[in-house]
Amino acid sequence: MKNRLPKLLGTVVVGALAAAGCSDGTPTGVQAVPDGSPRAAVIETCEVINFDQFGMGDAVTAVSLPTLGLDLTVTTTRWVNPGGFHGGIVSARAFETDGLDDDPAGPGSVVVEDDDLQWRGEEAPGESDGGGECAGCAGLGRVLVIPDQRDFIPWGDYVFGGSLSFSGDFSGGGYYLKSYVAVDVDATSPGIKAIVDGVQVAQSTNLGNGSVHTVNVVGTTQIDSAFAFVLGTPARDNTLGSGAIDGIQICRQVEEQEEPGGDEGCTLGYWKQQHHHDSWTTYTPAQDLNTVFDFTGDASAFASLGDDSFLEALNYKGGSGELAAARLLLKQAVAALLNAASPDVDYALTTAQVVAQVDAALDTRDRGTMLALAGQLDANNNAGCPLN
Repeated sequence: MKNRLPKLLGTVVVGALAAAGCSDGTPTGVQAVPDGSPRAAVIETCEVINFDQFGMGDAVTAVSLPTLGLDLTVTTTRWVNPGGFHGGIVSARAFETDGLDDDPAGPGSVVVEDDDLQWRGEEAPGESDGGGECAGCAGLGRVLVIPDQRDFIPWGDYVFGGSLSFSGDFSGGGYYLKSYVAVDVDATSPGIKAIVDGVQVAQSTNLGNGSVHTVNVVGTTQIDSAFAFVLGTPARDNTLGSGAIDGIQICRQVEEQEEPGGDEGCTLGYWKQQHHHDSWTTYTPAQDLNTVFDFTGDASAFASLGDDSFLEALNYKGGSGELAAARLLLKQAVAALLNAASPDVDYALTTAQVVAQVDAALDTRDRGTMLALAGQLDANNNAGCPLN
């Protein structure tokens, strides 16, 4: 069986997780590939992990980024306190920043004492702790915390911190941490550190109780297996590690072929001349058509042409009927492929586009459709040849 060359370009879809994403749901950047090729681009696609899909106090053990194709497991470790207690594996929890009232209103009411993670707190007069203290938390919704060793409600996050690790299958490559939001990082804390596969890539500023700090990661360190956030230190040293995480932005850069849309093209007459065969790239004169084009399905009606070489196709004659139309299309298609593959011809189509369009036309078995595409390719092939 002959090897078939790849036919389709990769695609990049941009979306968002929950209500977040790359701001307006479009790629955050399109950059030229370092080699300067006009036919390739690096597309950056981003998705933001927030925790609004969880309820107050819900355990958070997994999150998904559907656009990036990632399902991540969340593993949480709590550091031991200075006395050597309360450390170990726990479940991270979602904390509601939007004003849970900590003045009991009767049976079943919830008391919340962690006011530095709330932007509006209790409203009843006489409260000793003053209500919400995190003005910057307005609009954050629910954030991720390491739960206190006492009951999560009312105490919220654990003062000595720990680590929040996100692991998954990053084998597709190109994933990296772009930014995150650090909330309520105490002034005596070392800040919330971001770690990618054991290497620190960023650290928040310790702005004090009720602070909110967006940390932008410098560089695009690739995530191979996991990324994590470290709050406080694992040492029993009285260093505080309270705080929360939100708005974790994960991105991926993918090299994607662009449509060149050029205005050059050499005729099939040029390509079939033996003294121009040294201009052929990627393909050879003796290569069979069915190594590139698809002669299965409805196009199997033209399977007899699949064993013909590229050079034979360039010399096809016309005629009436579907088979003759397929021949006329394929002779122009071979010239189109050679133009698209040549680094010195700024052709209107990529090789993948030529193959996809020709396969689709052959599959219709419609003479008019095949001849129409042949005419379009003929026009492209006559755009002007820059080769000698």
